[in-house]
Amino acid sequence: MDIREKRQISFKSLNHPVKPFKINTENDIISIKEWNYREKPQKYALKEVATFFLDNFANQSSHPFWKTCRKNTPTFNHAVYKDYIKHSTKTYKELLKNPDTTILLGRNKKKQLSAALVATPLNLTSLVNDNKTLYIDSIAVAKTYRGNHIGQQLMNNTISSTKNRYTDTFLVAYNESEPFYKKQGFTHLTSGHNGQKKIIKSLARIRPDFPEYSSFLTKPIDESKPRWFDKFKKWYYFG
Repeated sequence: MDIREKRQISFKSLNHPVKPFKINTENDIISIKEWNYREKPQKYALKEVATFFLDNFANQSSHPFWKTCRKNTPTFNHAVYKDYIKHSTKTYKELLKNPDTTILLGRNKKKQLSAALVATPLNLTSLVNDNKTLYIDSIAVAKTYRGNHIGQQLMNNTISSTKNRYTDTFLVAYNESEPFYKKQGFTHLTSGHNGQKKIIKSLARIRPDFPEYSSFLTKPIDESKPRWFDKFKKWYYFG
């Protein structure tokens, strides 16, 4: 057994590990494993994940910012691209200090990163902060492998591993990705619900791309438990 094989065996999260699994596509096999939490995060690995997400987001969303990150286009801005990668690398390094963080990485036969997911406990603002809600921070699948239900399996396996820890899920979706999430059972937060209206107002302060380019979506994990936004009902008019 070589050193790489030993390292692969140690892939597991701290609080709710997701077992490694494989997804067969027409011409390839995508092997999904968690980040190796037992080892110190290496900068090159963090940068690889940050770059993968950025390249996928930039070529999917119509938001003007992402257009500056599209390589080989007239709007590409190398300085903006580089700064985003640097910021994201630091963010993922910090997230890995939280034992409730889940980072799934999918690689093809050539070991190329082809799919990834990052999830943490919900903590976006002082108001939008609930330790019983799983926040899907980022999820992406390389264009070559879309249509193989890889994103769906990444989410389902993550949610399944955390069902004893969380009762809800939440994410911010770019409008282009909204149909995918709706197929998975996610629904919009609505201003017609007092608690949700308060949350929308708080999130809009940090997400200027809402609602023109993005939306706030949620889905229960445990239908028998109160929803995370219901706790705001009682004091909404005093907030």
